[in-house]
Parts: sequence; C-alpha cells; structure tokens
Amino acid sequence: MKRTILLATSALVAFAVPAFADGKGGSHMSGLGEFGYDYTDLDDFNLDRSSFHAQGSVLWPLEGSWNVQGNFAFNTDRIDTGGPDFAIDTWKFGGTAFWRQQNEGVLGGELWYQSLDVGMGYLDGVGIAARGEYFFSPTLTFGGRIAYSNYDGGTSIDEWTINALGRYYAQPNLGLTLGVNYSSLNDDGGEGLDDWTVRGEAEYLFADCDTSVFADVRFGSVDPDAGATDSDQWGLGLGLRLRFGTTGALVQRDRTGPLQELGGAHFLF
Repeated sequence: MKRTILLATSALVAFAVPAFADGKGGSHMSGLGEFGYDYTDLDDFNLDRSSFHAQGSVLWPLEGSWNVQGNFAFNTDRIDTGGPDFAIDTWKFGGTAFWRQQNEGVLGGELWYQSLDVGMGYLDGVGIAARGEYFFSPTLTFGGRIAYSNYDGGTSIDEWTINALGRYYAQPNLGLTLGVNYSSLNDDGGEGLDDWTVRGEAEYLFADCDTSVFADVRFGSVDPDAGATDSDQWGLGLGLRLRFGTTGALVQRDRTGPLQELGGAHFLF
C-alpha cells in the first residue's frame, strides 16, 4: 500500500506540476513526460517480454549554469515463457544535479531510490550515476553514463551499467539516436548475467506542439554466468513524449529542458 501511495504521489508531482509551469508566464521550471511500449524477444530462452513504461521529470534552473531535476519512472514487464505469464514491476524516484552550457554540454550526477516487485516480494535499493553530454555541433550530441545500483530484500543484487549514444538532428524537429548499452548483474551468490544492446531511435516533434512521437529498434545479447546458453535479443518500441515549459524545435528543447533517461540497465534504470 505504501508503494502504491508513493507511486501515485510521485506520478502526480512529475506529470501535473509542469502543466502549471509551462514557462510562458515567466516561470523557468520545465517538465518532460514519456509513455511507451516495448516488445523484446529472446530466441534461445524461448521468452517474450512486453513492457509498458511511464516516466516524468521536472527541472529547476539554479544560479549560473547549474540545474536540479526531480525524476520519476515506472515500468511493468509481462513475460511469456510458454507457460503461465509472470510480471516484474519496477519504479524509481530520485534526482539529478548538473551543469549545462548551451555551447558546450552537460556534466552531472544522479541519485535515486528504486523498488522491484517480482510477485513474491519486493527488492528495494538505491542507485548512483555520473553522466555527461557533449554538444559537438548545433545538430550533433554525444552522451555517456556510468551507473551502479543495488536491490536488497532477502536476495542482494548489484548492477553496473554503461551507456553511450550519439544523437543527430537531421531536421530541427527530427532526432536520430544510436546508442550502445551494457549492464552486468550479479546476486549475492556471485551468479548473474551480462546484457548488451545496440539501439536506434527516431523521434519527431510536431510543429507548434509540445508532443513528439518516437520509435526504436534494438538488438543485443544476454549472457548468463551459470553456464546457460547465451541468447540473442531483439526488440521494437514506440511511444510519445510531452514537453512543458520549453519552446522551439526539438534540438532546442532537448538542450534546455530536463535530461532524458539514457536507459540500458537490466531493470530499466
């Protein structure tokens, strides 16, 4: 019940507050919301995963080039193994502090609380990350992130994640992203898996609108430590993003509004 209240309250703050601070009335606060669906197939494991996610961020600029950002995210996986389906729910609530110069890039850090519901109980934990972006040109951005997180609740799980991407704005409102994600997951018995993915995304922001649509395709591999067969994985995703308190083309909104999740961790974060 407490987690349900936290989830509902966090979502309300993350998605409702920016609607009252669209920036056009003089407020500097801005927001970003995202809703999406992903399908993933792991051929050698005979496993299919359907995922729905929602996440939101609220950004407050500080003095100079410093900013703070509140983040919320929720993801639910529905997994089909050929027998009875089962679900994994994950949510996150945290913050980001970062320095940003419009002609240079971004450098900052993240801290968050996370909870994993595997149907038989909860695993709770925290995470920390360092991230940066380099504005190579008016149409090209490079980004990277390294993160550590853990889950604990009878079983302890540690995860290291590395993400890197390039984002090219083929048009002011059309962004094309190519990213590589790697994560290493281990439990308290020393067993785990390595997961890597290459992901391509196209996003289009409708003219004179705060809404964009995106679609992505992914390919990668999952390598368990316990001697099980490796499995290739491929996936497709689609969704929409809502931006509040920023104006202009997609490239301008991305470089002035809240930072997006770089993604790639095994449990979303």
